[in-house]
Amino acid sequence: MAKPYIIQARLAEILFVAQNMRERDFMEITATSFEADRSTLAENMAMRLSGQPMAFVLGDMEIDGGRPIVCIAWIEIHPGVWQVGMFATDNMKKIGGFLTKQVCKNIIPALDASGVTKVFANSISGYDEIHDWLRFLGMTNEMPMPGHGKNGEDFVCFSWLRPKNAETISWIKPGTVA
Repeated sequence: MAKPYIIQARLAEILFVAQNMRERDFMEITATSFEADRSTLAENMAMRLSGQPMAFVLGDMEIDGGRPIVCIAWIEIHPGVWQVGMFATDNMKKIGGFLTKQVCKNIIPALDASGVTKVFANSISGYDEIHDWLRFLGMTNEMPMPGHGKNGEDFVCFSWLRPKNAETISWIKPGTVA
């Protein structure tokens, strides 16, 4: 029986996920990082994300000995504007539904309460699996970012904007997440 969990991101858990992230996540993140090797990247990511109030790790006690599988973080860039980033191990699909439910039931309401006006994610072109998930969450393809990576990789900016004069927000279609 599944025993999924979500906890505040701590150094050790972030480090584990970062050291074991999917190859496609590694390619995407290193395209916009000074670090080129997995070990240095993992250490620096763990240092930057640990202690962030909207950084979480998710896993399942019944998968891979309960080790964390996903690290996801929202960082406020300036008042009202948040950037989201995520990386995961190859076990990501085993808890994808749980991750989506947590985002929809807990994270989006927390962002709403903060008065968010925009949430965005920059993602490497061609990462269709992630792009589909961002669209499911209600984000739209805001703009292409040609040559955004350090080696000229193309990226896409996905975003969600709070409608003008909206008191509360809804990113997803009602009834799509149980």
